[in-house]
Amino acid sequence: MQAHKPDYVTPSWMHDDAHETGGIQKPGGYVVKLKDSVQIQRLKNAERNKGTYKLFGGQLSGVTTTGSVHSLQSIGMEEFAMTY
Repeated sequence: MQAHKPDYVTPSWMHDDAHETGGIQKPGGYVVKLKDSVQIQRLKNAERNKGTYKLFGGQLSGVTTTGSVHSLQSIGMEEFAMTY
């Protein structure tokens, strides 16, 4: 009686890639290694580029720095401002 051999054997690099993708979200998992495939490098670069802070979390006043410095409010005379 002979053991049945499978028609397809999963290559070892596919197991390595699956293990790598599982660790990308973890700290230090975004570091690109020399033998990473293009897909793994893309995923790691995308994770690295996410950042750890929120850029636009606050309110936007819509006033430039110059506009906020050179205004009636900045000199304490906002009651003289004209309303349209």
